Amino acid sequence: YYHTGDSAWMDEDGFYWYVGRVDDVIKSSGYRIGPFEIESVIMELPYVLECGVSAAPDEKLTIEGLTIKGGKASGDGEFTSAVNEFKYQDSYAGGLYIAKGNVLLKNCVVTGNDAPNGCGIFAIESKVEMDGVTVTENNSTGNGCGIWFSASEATVKGGEISKNTSTTGVAAGLYVYANKASTCTVNVENTRITGNTTTGNASAIYVRGADATASVGAKFLPTTETWAPVSRQFMQRRLSIPALSRTTPQAETEEHISRPAPI
Repeated sequence: YYHTGDSAWMDEDGFYWYVGRVDDVIKSSGYRIGPFEIESVIMELPYVLECGVSAAPDEKLTIEGLTIKGGKASGDGEFTSAVNEFKYQDSYAGGLYIAKGNVLLKNCVVTGNDAPNGCGIFAIESKVEMDGVTVTENNSTGNGCGIWFSASEATVKGGEISKNTSTTGVAAGLYVYANKASTCTVNVENTRITGNTTTGNASAIYVRGADATASVGAKFLPTTETWAPVSRQFMQRRLSIPALSRTTPQAETEEHISRPAPI
């Protein structure tokens, strides 16, 4: 007999039905991938304290009830993934880095992470759903300290983006960015964006397209609140965002929203 490491069951007629492997070997596009091998490579990075690798169906990866805390990206350069050959910048995402993925985050907390850019959560070329996620007290020297969506499709429901601090960059809270010839769309509903600070532009929310070839859209439903100045002058000068609307009358100046109000 040869023990394959697979599991099966036999029905009452004596037929065997294949179920799948009983170990944690990952099969992707015909390749056998050992999680330990990937974990070993990741652990060689000086800013990774601990990691775990598991398989998920291509449809969607669900991360629920996880606290992501104390991560740090050094900003020393880039490396290429041995799994999908995607080039990762290690100046991004002290907390969670999502690249070319389809991910649901539910009731997670991302806090106390440090990175030059996209410190709490950085997602690029991905589809992301966030439900009840709190991103708070992350620190960066660059852009998108709380959450940075780049060339992605994202939905944020509930939760909070708060008390994230950037020393020099834009969007200490939420950064929505489309690079050249790409599309980025974000819908935010019933989410508190509060207490984020930066010496750069738009401490709460910053929406930007790289040039005329970029397509960027952001929709903030009436229950979403922001409690920090938002640069309207930049939006008017650089972007066309038809989805951005305000449903509550409010006093404004040309430079910023002068009091907390839903947008």
